[in-house]
Amino acid sequence: MTRSATRRLALHTERLVLRPLTSELAGALLQAGLPRAPDFPGADDQGLLEQVAAVAGDAGPVYLVEHDGLAIGTCGAVGPPDDSGGQEIAYTLVPSARGGGLGTEAVGAMCAVLERRRGTGHLLAQVRPGNTGSLRLLQRLGFVPAAGAADGYQLLVRGPEPAPRIRGRHVC
Repeated sequence: MTRSATRRLALHTERLVLRPLTSELAGALLQAGLPRAPDFPGADDQGLLEQVAAVAGDAGPVYLVEHDGLAIGTCGAVGPPDDSGGQEIAYTLVPSARGGGLGTEAVGAMCAVLERRRGTGHLLAQVRPGNTGSLRLLQRLGFVPAAGAADGYQLLVRGPEPAPRIRGRHVC
């Protein structure tokens, strides 16, 4: 996990606050020391919080998503951008927070920040098989299907397409 060299500020949308996830914040959430939705953290968030709490400082461009003062999910970058400028994103909201547009609001704000980072040319997201809600969310935000995912996941991309990689003498 990369560490940010500068202190990041919270992002504010119409209904949400995206708070930079630090080891201190993750530890407080694991200890139930901060207000959170009854179903937070989910399994994916639990693993992320444990990972972030174990390493001092800032988790990089990863955010805690809060609605009406309650933690409802996380979103952020997965590692640094790849060699072609592709920045993978990940997000999750607890079931009680889904269906009202909060995911679209959170992921849209996060994407806007990540697209301004040096080295990021396009955003990538891998969607679990059968997760039609996540597919629709990403499509509303301008992501389009792309080839390259494995294990039944669907890969979506937003932004300029990476240049084709030439193997041998021909591009297919």
